[in-house]
Amino acid sequence: MNSTLTFCPRCGAATEPTVCSNCGYTFPTLDSTETKEEEFLVEQEDKRENKHNFGWIIAIILTVLFLLFLLLAILGFGGIVGYLVFASNNVNPSTNTPNIVNNSTLHFGDDDEEDDEDEDENENENENDGDKDNDIEPDEDNNKVHDDSIKFSSGVSPYTDLIVEYDYDVLEDYLASGNEYYDEVANFKNDIFKQKNYYSYIGATHDTYGRDNFPTPYYEPIQDSIEYAKNYDIERRIVKYESDVNGILVNMYCAYYQIISDDEDFSEVNDTLRNQSLMYVNNFINDYSANLTDYSYDIFIDSFVTYNDEDIVSVLYDITSYNERNELDEILLFSVNVDVKNCAVMDNTKIVNIDKDFANFFVDRCTAQMGSHVYVNNLSNEEIQYMLTNEDTLIVYFSPLGLEIGYQYLYQGSKGWITCTINDFDEYITDEYDYDTSFGLGYDVFEYEKSYGTYEEQNGKMSDYTEIEYEDSF
Repeated sequence: MNSTLTFCPRCGAATEPTVCSNCGYTFPTLDSTETKEEEFLVEQEDKRENKHNFGWIIAIILTVLFLLFLLLAILGFGGIVGYLVFASNNVNPSTNTPNIVNNSTLHFGDDDEEDDEDEDENENENENDGDKDNDIEPDEDNNKVHDDSIKFSSGVSPYTDLIVEYDYDVLEDYLASGNEYYDEVANFKNDIFKQKNYYSYIGATHDTYGRDNFPTPYYEPIQDSIEYAKNYDIERRIVKYESDVNGILVNMYCAYYQIISDDEDFSEVNDTLRNQSLMYVNNFINDYSANLTDYSYDIFIDSFVTYNDEDIVSVLYDITSYNERNELDEILLFSVNVDVKNCAVMDNTKIVNIDKDFANFFVDRCTAQMGSHVYVNNLSNEEIQYMLTNEDTLIVYFSPLGLEIGYQYLYQGSKGWITCTINDFDEYITDEYDYDTSFGLGYDVFEYEKSYGTYEEQNGKMSDYTEIEYEDSF
């Protein structure tokens, strides 16, 4: 049987499907063609499989990218929330605008309402001037007034809710068992009170004026004034504590000072300086915390050396605390004064002779320096004497401008304190301690007030106090 003819794909001649009789073209065998077809089919199947696998790879990559984006979004949002919480808890210190008030007087509530109350109560006070000027039967101990001899009826009362004496070793054992606790020399990293993101609620600062460069004869704001002394050095220390206290997460920072000397023994003084700095913490742990329902609580205790020389060292403690809503819960101010020559802590109630005349003088000075306030002007002489002679309420310390004196108080459920500055204070101090009293004489409050007026005159208000004696001395 003859072979089937076919057309040559090269020249188009009719020929057998083996070799073209016209041009010599060799036809591919059937086995070769089948092989190429099989190879083509395999290649197409591989492409389909590779395309399928590549799709899975793209899906996996997209899934991973989405999960990474979601994780970064969560971390970013958490970071923002964490930063806001940290900022609100750190003073706040950290983000609250500091409430700097005139001469360290803290106001709670609306000032206009308080002014109205002052006017109403001043009218009542004027009607009872005779009672206010009654002679006082003082205690033999530095004119101290007996607690049961006075009745606070004006809404102002002493704030004495403090446990001053306590066992420090017991407290330290308790603190050491917390989640975090250290007591070490202050440096830039651990001293939050000297960092830029810390703001004192009362405007206190560690950026200081030179001793001869205060802008007014009034000591405001609170600040350090530390100068080199021949026979001692001053060391600042920081205590950090964080742990659970009666179900409350407590964060506490505390700064205190120590007097270091190779020649004198200040060990008892240093114990007092340290123990007084942590007094509020001890009170909180053993008393206040039991009555709170807060989730967290922040305590900040800063300290200042307001004045030092070869005779005395004055250390002031500024305490503020905040509840879980970052609301101010507590504000306290108290001082420790050191007799350097005798390496002893002074009795604050024996530094100034608080008699009837001084009570009058204190009211006049406060009014001239800060204006009329119910927690001063509505108190009787006897009440003023009590506030200034009770060791729990009295605040007294020295600054480059002289003597600073005042007291803690309660007014309509709010806590606060007030002090005034006395530049020339020599005639008011007792003879209990021997030290130079001339360091405030470079500032003359009467010359300043002659030039600028009293507080209320400067602020467009005439004070009830109009009998300031502009003399060379007190």
